[in-house]
Amino acid sequence: MSRLAKKPISLPTGVTCTLVGSLLTLNGPKGTLSYTLPATVVAKVEDNAILLSSTVSEGKSFAYWGLAWALI
Repeated sequence: MSRLAKKPISLPTGVTCTLVGSLLTLNGPKGTLSYTLPATVVAKVEDNAILLSSTVSEGKSFAYWGLAWALI
């Protein structure tokens, strides 16, 4: 079970995040990053932080939760 993926990802000052469907786009002073979330990972953007959760509780699909957290 991923302990890191339970923690919110803080957005630094000057970075904005938009979430459209499963496409997460981050814009900042150094450029733009786009990441398509796996089907089993759900994201919410609240209070300058990104919160991730998984829709499954075991197996390979569950591991995508921690991977998505690390890549973002």
